[in-house]
Amino acid sequence: AALAVGLKPSVKLSVMNFAHAKLAQNMPTVTFTGQDMLIRGHDAYNDSRQKPGVKPVRLTPLDREGEAHFKRTFNIDTDHVRAMFRAPVPNS
Repeated sequence: AALAVGLKPSVKLSVMNFAHAKLAQNMPTVTFTGQDMLIRGHDAYNDSRQKPGVKPVRLTPLDREGEAHFKRTFNIDTDHVRAMFRAPVPNS
């Protein structure tokens, strides 16, 4: 898992009460950097981007090296992802 939080049973809050970028301001943390830990979706519907005045982030497609890294690290086949997004949605 990319993030784990342990709280005492008496604490009435949950992990959802803490912005992940601000955890270190509220509790001791251990951070391992320099490793790829997760993939996060980024689009107009991402919950962290739905605030007034947030500027859109311009993204570029992965190059061959980036695609190979995704396959090696996360087993994500970018050709398969593209094919899935091109495929028609089946009727329910």
